[in-house]
Amino acid sequence: MGMGTMACWGHVLEATEENIRKLNIDVSEIEASIKEDGNSCSVLDYLEEDDWFLYANINGEKVPVDFYVHHDSDRYDQLEEGERYFIFDESDLYHKQLTDVGKWLSDNQALPEERAWTEFG
Repeated sequence: MGMGTMACWGHVLEATEENIRKLNIDVSEIEASIKEDGNSCSVLDYLEEDDWFLYANINGEKVPVDFYVHHDSDRYDQLEEGERYFIFDESDLYHKQLTDVGKWLSDNQALPEERAWTEFG
């Protein structure tokens, strides 16, 4: 059996101090932890060392955002090795609606399911 890789995809925004401000991410607890630990690193450096639940505050709504550092790049990746990203859930950005074809398939219990799979090389 060979080694497989699964393609990942998503909606990403570069994780920068400026984008923390643009997204209105409350980092006060993270800053307090940095201070408590006697650390002098940046919020982004600290995020690489520990897991935090992050939320963008957009129009009064708390939108979950994942922090991700890309490692183990290969030639097909569209992300840069070692770069930091905020990842958004597609459902927070877009609302999918069925087309006439999709409605017909749904009405006839034949709507295809979205799935991911691995190709082995």
